[in-house]
Amino acid sequence: MRRLLQAALTMALAAGAIPGAEKLDPNPDAAPDDQIRELFSEGVNLYRTGKYDEAALRFKDALKLDPPNRLVFEFYRRMGDRLLLDMQERAELEDVLRDVLRKARIYHKQLRTDPRYIELLIEKLRATEKERLAATLELVAIGPIAVPHLVDKLHDSRQEEYRTWCRGVLSRMGYRAVVPLIEALKAKDDRLTASVATILADIGDCRRCRLCEGRNSIVFGSGNPEARLVFVGEGPGADEDAQGLPFVGRAGQLLTQMIEGTAAKEGIAIRRPDVYICNVVKCRPPENRTPLPDEMEICGQFLFRQLMAIRPRAICALGATAARALLGAKEGITKLRGRWHWWREIPVMPTYHPSYLLRPYNQNAKREAWEDLKKVIHYVYDQPPRPLSDF
Repeated sequence: MRRLLQAALTMALAAGAIPGAEKLDPNPDAAPDDQIRELFSEGVNLYRTGKYDEAALRFKDALKLDPPNRLVFEFYRRMGDRLLLDMQERAELEDVLRDVLRKARIYHKQLRTDPRYIELLIEKLRATEKERLAATLELVAIGPIAVPHLVDKLHDSRQEEYRTWCRGVLSRMGYRAVVPLIEALKAKDDRLTASVATILADIGDCRRCRLCEGRNSIVFGSGNPEARLVFVGEGPGADEDAQGLPFVGRAGQLLTQMIEGTAAKEGIAIRRPDVYICNVVKCRPPENRTPLPDEMEICGQFLFRQLMAIRPRAICALGATAARALLGAKEGITKLRGRWHWWREIPVMPTYHPSYLLRPYNQNAKREAWEDLKKVIHYVYDQPPRPLSDF
C-alpha cells in the first residue's frame, strides 16, 4: 500500500506522462489492471492520430472493465489537466472523459484522507524546490486534517529548516488551520500556541485592507518562535507570496548570507532558522509598492503582537518602512541606521533592506549594514551578556 501511495504522490507532483512510465499498482503482473492500462494507452494514441471515435471506444472499453478508481486516477495524473481538457473539446470524447474525471476525483478525495499519503506529502517538504511547492499546495488543499501531522513534525524534528517549511504550510492554510492547530498544540507547546495559533486565529482570512485583493498567501512569519533576535522587513514580494514564507527571493538569500556569514566571522554559532523573520504587512502590495499608512496601521497590530509574544532581546528593522512602523520616525534610513532605538523596552537597530543592498552601486551601504548586524549579533548572543552601551 505504501508503494501505491508513494507512486500516486509522485504522479500528483510530476508532470503527467503517457502510460509506459512507472506503474502505480503494487502488483504489476495483475492481468486485468494491465489490460485496463493498455486500453487507456491505446485510446490516447488514437486521439493523437485524430481517430477520436476509436479513442472514445477504447476509453469506454476500459471503463466497462470496472477499473478501481486508483487506476483511473493514475491515468488522469499521467495525462494532466491540459491534455484532458483538450480531449474533452472533442464531442466524441466528452461523455466518457466526464466519467473518467468523476472516478479520478473520487479516488483523489479518498487519498487526501489517508494519513500515510499526508505523511508522504510532508516528507516531500525536504525534497527539491519544485516538489516542495507542489507538496505545499496539496497539503493546503487537504487542510485541517493535515494539521496534527504538521504539528508533530514541528514538535519532533530537530531540523529547523524542515520545521520552517511545516510552518509555511500552516501559514498558507490561514484561518482553516486555527482550530485544529490550537488543539494539536495544547499538549505540546503553549508558547507556540500563543505566538502562532492565537494571532493567526485573529488574522483569519483577512479582508481588513485592500492588500487582500491580489494576494495568494498571508505571509505570517518563519523561524524560531522563541528567538532572541527578530528581523522585521517591509512586506512580501512575488516569491514570498507564492511560497507563504518571508524573505525567500534574492533579498532573502542575501539576508541569509548576512546572518550566517556575519555570525560565522564573529565566532557565533547561529543560522537563519535560529532567528525569527516577519514583515510589517502580511500580504504582498501590488507591484511591490511601499505599503500605505493605513495598511501599515491595520497590519501593524499583528506585527506588534508577534513581537510581544516572542519578546526577543533585540529587533533588527530592515529598511525605512520597518523602521517607520516600529519607531514612528520620519527620518530616512541613512540617518536612523547604526544607532540603537527602542520599541516597548526592546532595543531596535535599523539598517538597510537587503533589496537595497542588491544594487551594484551600494557597496558602502553593504559595509555599513554588516557593521550594524555585527552590533546586533554581539549584543544578542555574547556570553556573558553585555550592556547595550557597549555597542
